[in-house]
Amino acid sequence: MKLDHIENVAISLDTLKGLEETINDLLEANVTLFTEYPSSDKVVKFRANRLADKLLALASAMIATNKATKQELRLGINALLKGGEK
Repeated sequence: MKLDHIENVAISLDTLKGLEETINDLLEANVTLFTEYPSSDKVVKFRANRLADKLLALASAMIATNKATKQELRLGINALLKGGEK
């Protein structure tokens, strides 16, 4: 893999990070739409709360995975630049 390909991957990861953080911010800012769902049906409210929890967990997992991937990419770049493992 050439360094320009690695740079393209890094740019893509930065773009994904922005999208992930936007999703996370939107969910956190609007979680009351789920938690205060306008229904008197307890089952519907419970399902809305579960959906909010799952979406927040998904956004957090995406952000964590992106961070870990970027770290691995940095380590790979450093190894290539130092003439390390191939």
